[in-house]
Amino acid sequence: MTPNEPVSRAESARPESGSEAARGESSISAEALARAVGITHATLIELVRLGVAQPAGAGPSEIAPTREFPMAALVRVRRVLRIHGELEMDIAGAAVVVDLLDRLARLEGDLERLRRAVERGEA
Repeated sequence: MTPNEPVSRAESARPESGSEAARGESSISAEALARAVGITHATLIELVRLGVAQPAGAGPSEIAPTREFPMAALVRVRRVLRIHGELEMDIAGAAVVVDLLDRLARLEGDLERLRRAVERGEA
């Protein structure tokens, strides 16, 4: 990733594994994803290699401009790039931070559901 590539400032939600498009949920092409977050196609390929984003479904390992990604990948890439730019953290570190924030949000949701179940006498 080069310093002159723009970094999106959008906040986001948890990314998924790539099965969304297979279930009929929204998807975005690799070309549109790269353009939306202001990176080159080569940088998107590097982000895929680092595990930041995964294309939808199974298929060839190359990432052609028409390859589809779940919309959650757009959200995740934006979030990682924002952290990368704002905290001057490398991409791999920013991806770990996003993973941990996502995990924390899921655990907080689980805890809240358990609290409500206990209050209702279900747990």
